[in-house]
Amino acid sequence: LKFVGHRVEQGQISMQIGGLTLQDSAEAPSVADEEKFKLPAGTAEEQLKAVFDWDFRFQLRDNPEFGTQAGFHEHDARLQDLSPQSWDARVEHNKEVAAVLDGINLSDSS
Repeated sequence: LKFVGHRVEQGQISMQIGGLTLQDSAEAPSVADEEKFKLPAGTAEEQLKAVFDWDFRFQLRDNPEFGTQAGFHEHDARLQDLSPQSWDARVEHNKEVAAVLDGINLSDSS
């Protein structure tokens, strides 16, 4: 594959590699727009699984290149957002994950 070039116009980024054009725009799902996670009722194991699934879905949306490499192709046409706001959103997500994990009662597992 040959990298042909990239272009930035009105908030949209497009990159052409060979005959493939990747485009990222404001219309793409944003990790900052993610809904707040609610810990489901159930055992500690079920709650941990729900948190891990939620965080994994976040990682796939946040880093589409990782998702593609891992075999998940829902976001193949997107590139990871590296703007300062995206880093802030990652920090907030990680704080939320830590808070949710702190709320799981591990002594209640069977």
